[in-house]
Amino acid sequence: MSKELETVDLSALYTPKLPLRYGTESCYITLTDYRFAAETIALRNTPELGKYINYVKLTPEDQERWLAGQLERDDALNFVLIAKQRFAGTLSLYDIKHGKSCEYGRLMMPDDGRRIYALAAELLCMSFAFEILGIKTLYCVVMEGNNAVLNFHLKNGWHRDARYERFERVNGSDAHLVGLSVDRSEWLKCFAKMRPLAKRLLAPVLLETI
Repeated sequence: MSKELETVDLSALYTPKLPLRYGTESCYITLTDYRFAAETIALRNTPELGKYINYVKLTPEDQERWLAGQLERDDALNFVLIAKQRFAGTLSLYDIKHGKSCEYGRLMMPDDGRRIYALAAELLCMSFAFEILGIKTLYCVVMEGNNAVLNFHLKNGWHRDARYERFERVNGSDAHLVGLSVDRSEWLKCFAKMRPLAKRLLAPVLLETI
């Protein structure tokens, strides 16, 4: 295997981004590397999950090449969600403008009971963006018609924001991506909305110290 495709192992100092874990013992996000490659590839290659993304069959080489490139960037953090010691999905913060803004996305979760942890993923990423990165505005986009995800964000305190609206080609068709955002000043109110269910997903220790 070429150096370019060498297996990415954060603990081997292959990249300046060292192992990172944020959350509680029962549920946390961690920077992704070779340990989660098989599960990430299997998830990404599930056709049913490709309706709202550009679906391309992913190979192990594709994943390693992409991840190696991402780990060299200072404007992207790619996580996996671990819930009760099990892989529960992927999510990212990218286009990071430190201290200013970043985009939240690439959230994909297996279509089984683990999707209950979507709220935990959202809370942890929002907390990391606002409390660790010091972001002032967190934004995301949702494809028009994906009402379940749109309503999920709105319920958690996000609001529609035309500044981040855009149009892209998705799976060969024109797609309208609805922009949403949350400002740092709104974060604690959002946390209050998510807290009741989050208490059942995350250890009480984290919730009492935020």
